[in-house]
Amino acid sequence: VHIKSPIDLEDWNRFLSLPFCHTLSSVRFTNSVFFSSPFPVPQHISTLNLSCCTYLTDETVTQLFSASPHLKVVDLSFCWQLAHPRIVSASLERLVLEQCNGLTDDCISYLFKHCTALSEVDLSSCSQLSAPFIRSKSLSAISLNHCILVTEKTVSDMMTHCSAL
Repeated sequence: VHIKSPIDLEDWNRFLSLPFCHTLSSVRFTNSVFFSSPFPVPQHISTLNLSCCTYLTDETVTQLFSASPHLKVVDLSFCWQLAHPRIVSASLERLVLEQCNGLTDDCISYLFKHCTALSEVDLSSCSQLSAPFIRSKSLSAISLNHCILVTEKTVSDMMTHCSAL
């Protein structure tokens, strides 16, 4: 059995990983060679890992996506401060929000309304979720493990309205 690495070798230069930066609360890139504004992730980065950056705020994540529309894969797992980030992206395909316990149904509903290319989402252990409104033509995988408040009706509605599942 061959287990493929999460990052292909030819894509190594498009990946930025900053996990476990427990005191990181904002992100600022200042190398103007890659972009014109001081905030966005450089254009050549398509995968961003900010897992376990427990002080990231809703405002920072909202601004990050607004300024970096080219991101395709983002890991924000264990970012416990997140509750209502307004994520908008036409290119985002995979998003990990595991153990982001502050996330609400409204936040997830907003996410699916404004990120139409999402195909994989991990919401495992997002303990406040109960009935997010999830409608998507592109969603092919979602994890709701340990989301103990999510109802059977929510799952049934999702299966009805997410044709790629």
